[in-house]
Amino acid sequence: VNLTLPSPVKPTFSFVLRDVGDTSFSHDDGAEAPPGDEAEMIAGVSFQVSVPGITITPAFDYRYIDSTDVHIGKKINFGLEVGLPVIDIRGGFHQGYWTAGASFNMGIMQVDAASYGVELGEYPGQHEDRRYMIEFSLDFGWDGSSSSKIFGVDRETSRKLKQRR
Repeated sequence: VNLTLPSPVKPTFSFVLRDVGDTSFSHDDGAEAPPGDEAEMIAGVSFQVSVPGITITPAFDYRYIDSTDVHIGKKINFGLEVGLPVIDIRGGFHQGYWTAGASFNMGIMQVDAASYGVELGEYPGQHEDRRYMIEFSLDFGWDGSSSSKIFGVDRETSRKLKQRR
């Protein structure tokens, strides 16, 4: 659930229930099953400040709200995103380790790169597993704006295209 309040500093509050029902796995052949995923509650907040040519968005989230056995350092994540016309730059902390990333928007193609650390131990500072990610995305489609009716549906009264930020 996201709630965004209209104001010059655009605050967004979120609440997530992830993996409700505790996913578990099993094997029919007697082999050991992989570990399951437990349900998780996450609350977050961000503030988007936009001025001509730049958008700055600090964000904070608190994970594992309902888990008392997870160290507080693994529950807190925060960061900052600076959005420029062609590139977005991100930095922050995840489970006590630095994160960094960038997105390059080149029209219909977008390239995202990130690095972040994951704690393999019980609490932050024990054993970091550094991870790297790169993603290529293509975004193309047809909006049909050359005709007001598509397949008998009046485009003027139907829902608008989804907007991206």
